[in-house]
Amino acid sequence: ANEADSSALVKALLSLGEQRASGLNAISQIMAARLAAEEKNSNEVAAEDAKAAVTTACLSSADAGFRIVNARRCAQPRGVLDDNDVATPPPVVSNSRVVPCVYPTSEQADRLASVLRAHAHGTAIFGAGERFLEGMLERRGLHVWPMGIDVYSDAAHYSAERIYCSQVYRVPASGLMNFPNPNGLALLFVFGVMLPWRAYLARYPQISLVGVVGDGSSADSAIDPNVAALANTKGWRQLKDASMKLDVVDGP
Repeated sequence: ANEADSSALVKALLSLGEQRASGLNAISQIMAARLAAEEKNSNEVAAEDAKAAVTTACLSSADAGFRIVNARRCAQPRGVLDDNDVATPPPVVSNSRVVPCVYPTSEQADRLASVLRAHAHGTAIFGAGERFLEGMLERRGLHVWPMGIDVYSDAAHYSAERIYCSQVYRVPASGLMNFPNPNGLALLFVFGVMLPWRAYLARYPQISLVGVVGDGSSADSAIDPNVAALANTKGWRQLKDASMKLDVVDGP
């Protein structure tokens, strides 16, 4: 089952890559959060608790079949981000091999870091590409878990992929990351492809903040979650809607 899941994920990633041959693109980023109790009176708190209970009930079985696992961390070459967020070596932008890679401006990273710092104690980021976003948030002092689906049994495959963050935590498609302290944890999904975001919300109801980075106009069913995943969901509200810079880059 794991091999089938991984094969399907790889095919979806390749399909997504073929559709992204467009150089630089503007993308949308939506933040949704459970309403903070301290911001409301008791009646509002009770109403929001009831809404959250409905959401939890809808997600109650979304984690069926998933197991909690300890992530695998594989050695990967690391690039460097300087104090101005300039990458060394620089990313190679082309239309030959397409990998969606979010490389925001310093101002965009500052704004996102401010939101995450105010509403979460740590952020698990299911990213893509060379992980510039994760590295930029780490450089701003945030506690970040760069996450990825573990699709290759041979760790040597990852040794050819350069990253600009500290490390990547990889879990199998049928597993969920073991978060010992999920209270106040934020989840950020970057061009997610077949990600088990519903299962994470079901297994960890303490998660209070979810962010989605993607193409708001995309109708690609492989993008999951999309930027409207939590729109109009009881117990959640939109906290931030912004744009980020998307590079289409080759591998290292």
